[in-house]
Amino acid sequence: EAVHKAEFIRQQYEDYRHFVEGVNDAAGVLESMLSSKSVQDTVEAVRTFKLLRIFGFQAAEPGLRKMLTLLFSKDDAVAREAVETYEFLYFARGLDADQKTANLLRLMKGATLTDLTCLEELLKRLLASGAVDHKVTKHLISTYAKQDFSALDGMPTEEQRARLYHARLEQRHALQILRMITAGNPLKTADAKGPLMKSSLEFARFASPDFILIKEAVMIFQCQLASSPAASLDTATEDDKRYIFTMMQVLMTTFGTIDTEWLCAAEAVLNAIFGLRSRNAHEYARMLIERLSRQMAKASPPSDMQYTQLFFVVGHVAIKMLAFVDMLENDLKKAVHGRKDEANGQSEADQDLAQVTGGHEAEIESFTQTLSDITEEKLIQEGFLGQFLPQIKAVCQVAAQRYAPGSMPAGDADRPQTDLLARAAVMALCKMMSVSARICKEHLALVFQLLSSRIDFGAKSNIIISLGDLFNRFPNLLNEHSTELFSLLHDDDRNVRRQALLVITHLIMNDMLKLKQELVDICMLMHDQDAGIGEQAR
Repeated sequence: EAVHKAEFIRQQYEDYRHFVEGVNDAAGVLESMLSSKSVQDTVEAVRTFKLLRIFGFQAAEPGLRKMLTLLFSKDDAVAREAVETYEFLYFARGLDADQKTANLLRLMKGATLTDLTCLEELLKRLLASGAVDHKVTKHLISTYAKQDFSALDGMPTEEQRARLYHARLEQRHALQILRMITAGNPLKTADAKGPLMKSSLEFARFASPDFILIKEAVMIFQCQLASSPAASLDTATEDDKRYIFTMMQVLMTTFGTIDTEWLCAAEAVLNAIFGLRSRNAHEYARMLIERLSRQMAKASPPSDMQYTQLFFVVGHVAIKMLAFVDMLENDLKKAVHGRKDEANGQSEADQDLAQVTGGHEAEIESFTQTLSDITEEKLIQEGFLGQFLPQIKAVCQVAAQRYAPGSMPAGDADRPQTDLLARAAVMALCKMMSVSARICKEHLALVFQLLSSRIDFGAKSNIIISLGDLFNRFPNLLNEHSTELFSLLHDDDRNVRRQALLVITHLIMNDMLKLKQELVDICMLMHDQDAGIGEQAR
């Protein structure tokens, strides 16, 4: 009897093992159902992954990660089901703040850029439902602010490094989540503004600061200040101004570092300066560029990384100045329209005089033309930024020659990685071209020469996206080069073909590009070796 009982138990375990293996094998089919065109199939797949997670199947984790994109589904039933599933599994009301925080940090591990975008959308919806409360925020701040690694003493060096790496990664994730929460609802972190600023300033003063922490902290600062009564750097408190200037000083102190994340921090600081609508934003940016230039002049010779960082800052300031001028134009139009409403009570004689002189419409047109002249002729050509254009162009020309089609063996495996300096120069040139039609016209040939070269996809992707912006800004100029854009649909690199098709589709859908014989190029992609490109072409 004991033998039969043991055999029965063994058979039960064997059946269980086969069942688990079958479920794990079926998980791949379930993942494909998440992309089904049938709403019911997608909803049922989401519910199945929810049950698998409840019963502890490891195969549920990849599916739950893939489900994140369903938050942006056009069908409300699918998006609602996905949100309810995440809320039930990770943020149920019965869970305490520790568990919710741990679940958030777990979702951040290994997250791609797409995942992070979806997680931010998820947090917005959870904040609206009250699933993420102030207790979770406090736990995240505690995770970010702690710097006690004394527990690592006595461990082997490799293990100590691994623990330190994971601790710092968790610190980054905590601050990234706080930034997402602040973007969704600034009031959730308003009370923690002081501690967050204090901790970020302490970390920024390290000899080798974590630039991702600086980037995220500055983005949180910008969101908090933009939602405050001040809403501008000009009317901010002295502590707020000192904070942003300290971060600028960190950029100057660490200028030339080999840490490429410096660029992320620089972008965030410049975005904050211009995004907070300061009237002196251009002066702050000029001061930063001048300080970096002086440091380069003292170096003998300057390093490639210093050139890379300087070109990046110059290019980003150029595009931000363009947005700054557009903001001024909109403010002027609002002011003039406000005066127009006040003028409705004028006498009939005054109204007749306004009609003869063109009135407020003529005033708006005059302002618009003045600002257009500034962006077209003075912002770069006659301005401070124009001093860097020849060096940026020279680096781009060297890159075009170095990566010319006949200068290296064919094949992606033999294609060298485009150096960071060339990438920064190409990106800065594209941003400067977005400012002025004349600069755009003078350098279009160079840009298309770079696209026809064998630079890697990262550099080409930036150029292709910039071309989409240029088509929007200077349609008459760019339509003359539509043939060169469509030729990218036949590039050897499938990533280039996909990126070009995305940009072309966007331009066509927004009536910025008219199809003629180029329709054939898109039809040919329907039979592309990459199934995703073929589906997109259809």
